[in-house]
Amino acid sequence: KINSTAPMLLRATWLVTAALASTAAAATYGGLYASFLDSTTQGSIECENVNVLSGKCSCPALNGAAVAPRLAARIINDGEGGQQDGGYLWTCATGMGNGWGGSFEVDDNVPGGHGCRYPNEFTNACACPSGYQAIMMRVLDDTENYGPIIGSHVTFCWAAASPNANSFGGAYQILDNNSCLKANPATGNCSCPSGFSLKQPIRTLVDGNTTEGFLAAAIYGCETGKANPLNVHAIAHTHDDVGWLETVDGYYDCCVHSILDTMVQGLAKNSNRRFTYVEMAFFNKWWLEQNDTIKTLVTKLVNEGRLDFTIGGWCMPDEASPTYSDLIDQMTAGHQFLKDTFGDIATPSVGWQIDPFGHSGGNTWTYKKFGFDFNVVMRIDHQDIEWRRANKEMEFIWRPFRSFDSQPDQQDIMSYVLYDGYCWPPGRTIPDDGNSTTMLDRAALHKRRLLTSSPQWNPSQFAHWAYNEANAFKTNDLIAPMGCDFEWQNAEPEFEALDNLIAYFKLHPELGINMFYSTPSTYANTLAKYDLTYDIKTDDFFGYADYVDDYWSGYFTSHPAYKRYIRESSGFFHAARMIHALASGDQSLAEAKLTPLWHALGVVQHHDSITGTSKAFVYDDYTSQLDDGNTAATTAVLSALLEVDALADQWDICPPVREAPSQCAKLAAGQLVAVYNPLFYTRDIAVTLDAGEGDLCVRYRGLNTTSMVPSQLRPAPAGSTGAYQLSFVAPAVPAAGMLTFELATCSAHRVSTASQLRVHARGSTTTIENNYYRLTVDVVTGKPISLLDKTRDVSTPFNVDVLYYVPEGSPNSSRSGAYVFASFGPAMSFPGPRGPVYKYSGPVFQEIEVTVDSASGVVQRFRLYNNDSGGLEVITTVGPISISDGNGKEVVVSYRTGLMSAGAVYTDTHGLEFIKRSYNVLSGQFPVENPISGNYYPVSSAGYIKDFENTFAVLTDRGQGIASLETGSLELMVHRRLLQDGDQKGAGEPLNDTTTITTTHRVQFNQTSSAMRGIRRGTLEAEHPPVVLYAHAARVHPIEWRPAAADLPENVHLSTLQVTQYDVADGLHTLLRLHHLFAVGEDTRLSEPATVDLRRLFADWAITQATEVSLSGNHVLGRLGNATKITLQPMDVRTFAISMTRNSGAKL
Repeated sequence: KINSTAPMLLRATWLVTAALASTAAAATYGGLYASFLDSTTQGSIECENVNVLSGKCSCPALNGAAVAPRLAARIINDGEGGQQDGGYLWTCATGMGNGWGGSFEVDDNVPGGHGCRYPNEFTNACACPSGYQAIMMRVLDDTENYGPIIGSHVTFCWAAASPNANSFGGAYQILDNNSCLKANPATGNCSCPSGFSLKQPIRTLVDGNTTEGFLAAAIYGCETGKANPLNVHAIAHTHDDVGWLETVDGYYDCCVHSILDTMVQGLAKNSNRRFTYVEMAFFNKWWLEQNDTIKTLVTKLVNEGRLDFTIGGWCMPDEASPTYSDLIDQMTAGHQFLKDTFGDIATPSVGWQIDPFGHSGGNTWTYKKFGFDFNVVMRIDHQDIEWRRANKEMEFIWRPFRSFDSQPDQQDIMSYVLYDGYCWPPGRTIPDDGNSTTMLDRAALHKRRLLTSSPQWNPSQFAHWAYNEANAFKTNDLIAPMGCDFEWQNAEPEFEALDNLIAYFKLHPELGINMFYSTPSTYANTLAKYDLTYDIKTDDFFGYADYVDDYWSGYFTSHPAYKRYIRESSGFFHAARMIHALASGDQSLAEAKLTPLWHALGVVQHHDSITGTSKAFVYDDYTSQLDDGNTAATTAVLSALLEVDALADQWDICPPVREAPSQCAKLAAGQLVAVYNPLFYTRDIAVTLDAGEGDLCVRYRGLNTTSMVPSQLRPAPAGSTGAYQLSFVAPAVPAAGMLTFELATCSAHRVSTASQLRVHARGSTTTIENNYYRLTVDVVTGKPISLLDKTRDVSTPFNVDVLYYVPEGSPNSSRSGAYVFASFGPAMSFPGPRGPVYKYSGPVFQEIEVTVDSASGVVQRFRLYNNDSGGLEVITTVGPISISDGNGKEVVVSYRTGLMSAGAVYTDTHGLEFIKRSYNVLSGQFPVENPISGNYYPVSSAGYIKDFENTFAVLTDRGQGIASLETGSLELMVHRRLLQDGDQKGAGEPLNDTTTITTTHRVQFNQTSSAMRGIRRGTLEAEHPPVVLYAHAARVHPIEWRPAAADLPENVHLSTLQVTQYDVADGLHTLLRLHHLFAVGEDTRLSEPATVDLRRLFADWAITQATEVSLSGNHVLGRLGNATKITLQPMDVRTFAISMTRNSGAKL
């Protein structure tokens, strides 16, 4: 049930069914419990002894009504053994009866004693009601909280009663040596009478003689009723980072193969055992090494539910930087492998995002679309989790997107926050055998860590952890994560230790814990049986600080060159699989040559990869995997294009751009350049190439015609392979198609010379403009002054600068690291000097260039393409960042406008919906503790500010951090170089990034009512750059390829067309995904539902069969038959398994 009145997160009232505590109509007694701390903290107590009738330190409902606990006594107990902890005894009752007559406490007559300390609630005195017998038991308390210890007596008032309903059958007190200290008058000894089967323990200390000191004892209340123990789901798991402090193969060789080997054997030994595994990048590698005997055994374990796959993607992904298509692709890789290997029984149904650094609504929405009904998260802001613990909001319904508010079944997902991490609970110790290590030894993550004997569990310590956690949750079912990073390398000792702990609680039901092996999916099924009301969360869990002012907002930008390479490789993969599907469709070619890039991209979405938080040498390995994948995909493209042109294998492909200023290596006259458009609509495409000659021009080379295309040369910026940069706009490149152009020598063609701008008078300015925008720039500084939207004749003050933050505590005690951005000071200007300022003009673009700081390689260029409505390009080069002053630096591009944005910035969630971020407010209710780093949020594609009339947007070329620290301002962090591992979050080395990066921001200034049109199209084109092929004209034919039957509607994106090696559904192995680009309310026209006829998509192929499937293809949702027109609701993504037949008759 949902607390539907909660717009964000409000305190819930929750309903408890009769199943939680069996009570009769006349029940008045509800048990006892004991807590640490004092009465003022009862709402967030540390639990010492649970009430066996509720399973928690709380009262059960009696007669259908909640019961408030009564503070009955101050006691000193022994905590987890060998301690002296102050605590309190609480009683639960609605009146006298059922054998219960209340309780009271009387201190000894000593200095500091309180006399009648807690009177009986029914007599208002330290006396029992008439007809009730006093059972007086010795305890210790203190004169005041944590004052001198004194003696006292707690008295329970008892009268004989039938053992029915919830009845009290007296009490007794026994020392830990089994000596009976106070007999139960109901039996005359230390026992419970017949029919009173529940024993309620309350730990105490008593005073011994002068040689013994204080003695440990327990009071046992005798009760009837239905015990409601705390159900502890022991989830045996390992968290296997797909690279971090070691490479993927390094982790596999040292650790993971041993985990999987021994885990399987351990499961086989005992049918009660369960294990949960997540990362298919590792499991797939291990599976391919196994013989048939092991594969048969594993299949049996999966079929019996003893080996459970949770998430089931290629990795556990980051939730800040990836695009939604990359998140879907890595999950599809894992889900299809599992389905192909084990069948539907292995289909994951639960998210287990226990380590990503903050959690997004966009990733959660995809989990619902994968078919998940439950998601576990962990890393949320410390203020948020403290509030949730105190208010029992650890379980909630997550409804992330406003576009589906009217269809909650399309996005609502039950969610659960782990109380205090995903590693072993307290109570586990490892024998000191000189060989075993734990996660506390970070260096051990590079080595094998094999236990030679079983760990030991302290049941009391574990029980206290469970009691305390349970009070933060609504139900009596609790997750106990049994594992950690690369744990279970020798599984049998771990299993044996857990077997023993589980057996201990079965032997001691009075402890109120029912513990058993479980899995996240089993827990989800159990939770679904409760009839409870949950609150709705509609935003996300960014920002994230695990401690006060420790914001994990640096990783949004860390290793920016690597983030760029991932984005470019992703775009190439999208294009390569589409070219393959539309040109060839050969399944074996897809498996051999497209799968390596598919899997490499799956690896790098990992939450310690794309985040920039791994060690430097690990990035060499990640990059190598992408290199190999891109090389293989290049072969797939050229091989597939042989079906289009017999000489296609004579072409080369410009590889995905890393940080090069242009899209290809140095080219020359006499070469052909083919431009492929990976989007499903016709568009003009700007192409920039390195050139070695200063007299090149460009001709369109059709099959039967040629024509000149406007082109422009300029001196190449630093980092280019040629002396010049050649730019041209390929006009009207067809949807999913390709056109060819020829590089020629034109004697009249001249390089656009750089006009150094001279200052003629104070306030001198210059402009660049096209049909849509005019930018006015100060000639002295090269800084923009104003930006004009010519279509409306509306301008805004406009300032752009490159600034940097010095990490807090620098140079000796910096707090920034790969994860954390920590700075209190304002952003600083580079020392410069600035300038000179240059202006370039030509038939393709106009550009202003200014050197901001030569020491750190900071150069900015402002470019407007002559016939482009997509906005102003702000191209910023940074690096290597100078550290000559002894400080690391965190570099930002700052934008200041005249918009009255009221402190709000809107950021995308993986390219899906945008979310509003309010300055200095977290999740609508918590104060931001650092006014700079605490207001930084991740963007995958774009962020914007707006007022009633105008919207100012910045579109990015990779994941970055963004903030709006003043009204009308935006700043994006583009590069970081740090000299200390200041955040101490595990990387173990400084983020000493010496790369030079060139980042392109596409800036748009539009009317608010229509601004999303430019943002949606601009981000789409940035994520899907063209594929550029080149060859000597004498060796190849021009390629003109038009495989699309027509352009898709303006608000629809064909996000996936992929031939897989898998039977996705109904014998179909090709995946087709369509995405409605607009959210509800973003545009008056384009936010309406869109209809697409699948039979009219392709010119050369006919879709002959289509089955709608879940987002990763692991569930069948419906079969289309002849009804091939499908409607997309705003922001929806729909996936189909299809069969295609070439119009010539060839079957795909």
